This record gives sequence, C-alpha cells and structure tokens, in this order.
Amino acid sequence: MKKGRFYKGLLLLTLSTKYLHLVKNVVGESIKQGNPHMLVTDGVITDKEYDEKTKWSDFHIITPVLFNFYHGLELVLKGFLILKNNYIPSHQIEKLFEEFTKNYSKEQKLISILEKYLIIDLMPDFLANCLRKNNIRINNLYEFLRYPTDKNFQKIYNYFDLKYKEEKGLNFFQQLRSDLDILLREMVKLYKEMEKSEIDNENKNGN
Repeated sequence: MKKGRFYKGLLLLTLSTKYLHLVKNVVGESIKQGNPHMLVTDGVITDKEYDEKTKWSDFHIITPVLFNFYHGLELVLKGFLILKNNYIPSHQIEKLFEEFTKNYSKEQKLISILEKYLIIDLMPDFLANCLRKNNIRINNLYEFLRYPTDKNFQKIYNYFDLKYKEEKGLNFFQQLRSDLDILLREMVKLYKEMEKSEIDNENKNGN
C-alpha cells in the first residue's frame, strides 16, 4: 500500500497505543496496591513505608495518568479521521470527537467508550465535578492537566476532587482499565478492516 493517509493514520494510532498502554499499566499497579490513602497498622509507620505503600495511589499519579490518557485519545481520533480522504483533523478534541462520531457512526463500541470520557455529563462524577469547579471544557483539558495555572498565571487550578478517592478511585481505575482493553481491541479491529478494504479497492482498480 502506498505511504499515503493510511501510513499517516497508522503512525498516529501506533503512537496512541503507547500512551494508552502506559496508562493501563500504571492503573494496573494502582489496582494491585488498592489505591490507599489512610493506612491502618498495629504500630508506627515510617514515611518511607508510607511512600512505598502508596506509591501508586491516585494522589501521586492521577494528573499525569489523565494527561497521558487524553493525549492518547486525541491521537486515536486524529488517526482515524486522517484515514478519511482529504480530512485535516482539528486540534480541538471536542471537534475531533464530533467528527469521529459523524464519520464512524457504526462504531458504537468505540463511541461508547470515548463519550464516557469526552462528554462531561457522562464522565465519572468526581472527574466531571473537578472540571466544572475549575470551569474547564474538554478542549482545555490538556492545559488543565499540564499546568497548575492558566497561561497567564492568574487562575490557579484545584485538583483536589481528583485525589484521595481510595475505593472510589480504585473503582475508577478498574473501569478505566476495562475500557482501555475494549478501546485498544476495537481500534485494531477497525484499522485492519479499513486497511483490507483499501487494499481490495486498489487491487480492483489495478493500482
């Protein structure tokens, strides 16, 4: 196959899987550790022991995990949209998702996973609450997770609603890992179907 839009799409989708696998692996460690914050022990616990027992807890990892997760989603959307003829993807994730749902309306498994994290009313409540309290739209999520202030250093962001969730956070990590399994599987399936169709068309047209 010629190195056209399918090659570019594959590059984007391949890179997206690196970010998404990183997120999956990190939340896997959080799940193993139980996402603790308060520890109940029979004796005194040292700072070093506490750090070791909570090193994968949400208050240490949640913002970089979400940053990598949403960057991965952006690459997924751009990767599939660039597979469409002459389509130049937007840099706003809300627009990307809107265009994805139009162009891939039959891919309901993918859409149902994506909308859970890209439509505020469908998000896990603690994540939605955090965005609402900080007056953040999905398009501004990249900046919100990357810096503790706005670009002008005037507005200070508050991440407290994302942290110290213990069991609630653990449930979120479990659901996120499950959703990532589905997302990654459906991505591969869709790309292979589109690639096969493209090759069949090229052979049919004698290209």
